[in-house]
Amino acid sequence: MRLAKLLLVYLASASILASFVPQGLEAKAYAAMYPSFVSKLLVGSGFTMFFSSAFFILPGFLFFANLSACTAKRFVREIKKKGRKRFGPDILHCGLMLLIIGSTLSYVGRTEGAVELIPGDSVQLPDGSTLSLLDFQYERYDDGRPKAWVSLVELRKSGQSASKGYKIQVNKPLRYSGFTVYQSAYREIPVLRLDGPDGQYNLVPGKELVLSDIRVRYLGAHADGEGRVLALVQVSDSHGERIARLGVGEELVSLRMIGLDTRMASTLAVVKDSAFFLVVLAYLLITVGISMTFIQKAKDAA
Repeated sequence: MRLAKLLLVYLASASILASFVPQGLEAKAYAAMYPSFVSKLLVGSGFTMFFSSAFFILPGFLFFANLSACTAKRFVREIKKKGRKRFGPDILHCGLMLLIIGSTLSYVGRTEGAVELIPGDSVQLPDGSTLSLLDFQYERYDDGRPKAWVSLVELRKSGQSASKGYKIQVNKPLRYSGFTVYQSAYREIPVLRLDGPDGQYNLVPGKELVLSDIRVRYLGAHADGEGRVLALVQVSDSHGERIARLGVGEELVSLRMIGLDTRMASTLAVVKDSAFFLVVLAYLLITVGISMTFIQKAKDAA
C-alpha cells in the first residue's frame, strides 16, 4: 500500500506539472518560452515528451504490477473469508487495471487525421466509405457570440447511405465502424469556381484538378494593378508547366473561370481508436466498484 500511494502521488503530481508544459514541440520553441536553463533542463530530461518517457511509463508499469498483486491477494482472501464478502474494492481495482491497459493500447494504436471540406466536397475514409459535407452552419447568439459549428454530413458505404443528414457538432461526434468524426475547427477560404467539359469544379487553395488535357492546382488569389482579383494557378498541359493568372470569364484550355467566392470550410478530425470501448468498460467498472464500496460502508455504519 505504501508503494501504491507513493506511485499515485508521483504520477498525479508529475502529470499535473507536465500539463503546464506544451508537449512535443521543437527545442527552439522551448528556448523562446522559457529561460535558457529551464528550457535546456526540460528538453534534456525528456519532460517535453513526458507521457511517452520513462518518467511516466516505468512508474505506471510499477503501479500496474503493484495493483495487480494487491488485487489478486485481496480477491483470494475475500473468496476464502467466511461471512459477508466485499468485492467492491476488487471491482474498482480491476477497472483501474483495465483503464491502464486501455489507455496504453489507445496511445499505441490510435490513428488520427484531419480534413478540410467545403459544402459539396467528399473524402474517402480508410475503410472505403465516403464522407461528404452537405452543408456547414456557423450559429451565433443574438449578441454575436459563437453558439455552434454544425457540419451536415452524409456517410456512404458501398454506394449505400449509412448516415445521411447527420449533424456533427462540438461534443457531438459521428461514430461509425470504429471511426469517430469530430468537429474540429472552421475558417473562411477563397474558392475558385471553374466551368469544364463535365460540369463545374470548386477548388480551394492547394487543391488540384486533373482532367485528360490539363492539370490545375489553385495557389491563391491576388489583386492586380487595376483592382481586379485574379486567381493564381499552376498549370500542366501539352505546353508544359507554368504559372497562370485567371480573371473572371478567361479560359484555360478546356476550363473557364466563373468566379472567386469566399466560403466557410469545416475542419473535421477523423479518429480510429480500437481501445475506446475498453476505456469505457474500465470507467464502468470503476463506477460500480466505488458505488459498491460506499454502499457496503454505509450498511456497516448503519
